[in-house]
Amino acid sequence: MKIEFNSESRFLSINVYQFPLGDCGGITDMAKYLFIPCADGPIKFDDIEIEDLIFIEEKRGEEYWALKPNTEHEGMVGPMSGGNLAYSSDSRCKRIYHIHDRFESQKTYDAMSN
Repeated sequence: MKIEFNSESRFLSINVYQFPLGDCGGITDMAKYLFIPCADGPIKFDDIEIEDLIFIEEKRGEEYWALKPNTEHEGMVGPMSGGNLAYSSDSRCKRIYHIHDRFESQKTYDAMSN
């Protein structure tokens, strides 16, 4: 479900650490940073030029936190991890995130799952 933001929404920019053995198939293969919602973040929603770089954090396990795109991908399976990570030394960034920005068609997903 896509979250709607307004001009008062604030974000924190965090760095993308790309998987060293090749592209992972998501938008972060081409991005050096992305944005996560942060109540006291320095970046305003209106200053973000590429909304596809807005990611939402999601706890997926005891110590496993993921970031998923805020954009929707109709008819696709995902988001899935592609190997990229995100982090910032800014104290408002509380953890290292696994980036889940890879999507597949149902046909590709079924073929790769067998």
